[in-house]
Amino acid sequence: MRELIILAGGFGTRLKHLLNEDPKPLAGVAGKPFLHYLLQYLQTQSIDRYIFSLNYQAEKIIEYINQEFAHLNSIFVVEPYALGTGGAIAYASQHCTTQNFYVVNADSYFEIDFSELEKKSKLLNSKLVLASKQVLHPHRYGTFSSTEEGLITAFKEKQAITHGWINAGIYYISDKNIFDNCPEVFSFEKQILEQKTEELKIAHCEFDSFFIDIGIPEDFHSANQIFSEQKKEELIQTSRNRCLMLDRDGVINVLRKSDYVKSLSEFEFKKNLLIHLAKIQAYFGRIVVVTNQQGIGKAVMTEAQLDNIHEYMVDQMRTYGITVDKVYYCPHLASENCNCRKPKPGMLDAALKEFTEIDPKKSYFVGDSVSDVEAAKRAGVWSVAMVNPENQKQLEECVPNLVILSFDELIPKILEFEEEN
Repeated sequence: MRELIILAGGFGTRLKHLLNEDPKPLAGVAGKPFLHYLLQYLQTQSIDRYIFSLNYQAEKIIEYINQEFAHLNSIFVVEPYALGTGGAIAYASQHCTTQNFYVVNADSYFEIDFSELEKKSKLLNSKLVLASKQVLHPHRYGTFSSTEEGLITAFKEKQAITHGWINAGIYYISDKNIFDNCPEVFSFEKQILEQKTEELKIAHCEFDSFFIDIGIPEDFHSANQIFSEQKKEELIQTSRNRCLMLDRDGVINVLRKSDYVKSLSEFEFKKNLLIHLAKIQAYFGRIVVVTNQQGIGKAVMTEAQLDNIHEYMVDQMRTYGITVDKVYYCPHLASENCNCRKPKPGMLDAALKEFTEIDPKKSYFVGDSVSDVEAAKRAGVWSVAMVNPENQKQLEECVPNLVILSFDELIPKILEFEEEN
């Protein structure tokens, strides 16, 4: 049996002025309680039994679940008083019928495959596995260090760093006896995660799917845009005039440092790239690839070899329902100073000229270099920087319009950007 504890007892102090006296899980987001979106997703994870851990205004949440999600096999556990995050989980776990169970926070949304947490637990003999997400400027959350296979070695205090893995608030606990000898009121983060890291062999499982936590007003407002079906529908309705322009190396395929992709054996799609692009295909009338390939000018590969790579790339994308309308490439050396080599806008201009329906102000160029950002600006389309630890500082200094870690963030970022502009 797959049992899930949903922590829904928080006071929502930082959102109090936005909640209309409702508990935080019932905060109105795009016309529905935030809990609606969370439960819609959780129902895809084969949960057999939902255990709601409640405290503040518990009766309102109970009433909502009984009215809107009465079909769920739910029980409600109300804390006698505030027990802290650890005390709340331990108290609710007494109602689990098995030793193992999952835990989620009712104020965050992270679409993951729960089964991957359980697999990681068995692989590493870990009693606690958390879902992790790579984010920019993770000072709100704190980060951790880990081994290559995923065993966490230390949790770090909140600090002003540019890039890091965070605990995204979804857990798989394989043995509820980990709470034995804990006090009645305690912090899960301090007394379990930080103090029992090695003892429990705490591990993390990486996911790059969309994540949002509505704990602060800024993210609460973002959630209203992201979950708005009306906004998404408006975006799709204007898709005919929208173009998604993509750099290739480091954006579509894994970048070969100090080398070129010269053959099919050296071409590797970035992890989950095809899945993410398939999900956003409908928002763009056109998708084109724009790439510098001076390896031809250096005679380390031929145009025929490059065409073979691009034919393979386009065919593979097509199997996922992704249509690439054209691949533009510059074969020239940087020293030739041609107009098509980025940061000059020649290739982007060619796409705008060839596909006359494209509106530059509804189009986005995703790249991973300063020259990509500059080319977008010169062509009059919006620049999107795909960042990683190596390029983040340089890309942020050149001030792109949007910054993303992976394509699952693109549509939410566009929704926010276009609402503000």
